[in-house]
Amino acid sequence: MRTDIYTGLFLWNKNVDPLIRVLQRLEALRILPGGTLKECEIRLEEWRERTDHGRLSSQREAVDNAGRNDLVQ
Repeated sequence: MRTDIYTGLFLWNKNVDPLIRVLQRLEALRILPGGTLKECEIRLEEWRERTDHGRLSSQREAVDNAGRNDLVQ
């Protein structure tokens, strides 16, 4: 289970990083007015962090529950 979660996180980050680089390049070209692309980049990073946090919290909860079940038996 742990390997699946880390694999998922790796793939998610692998797919998000190119999007961030594209936003940075577009910002350098000044295609949109002041900070619009930077705002998108920040929101994308926040979204990634929330996703990572959710997945890791689920994993921690599963491990904690498994530990409690072992103690009860």
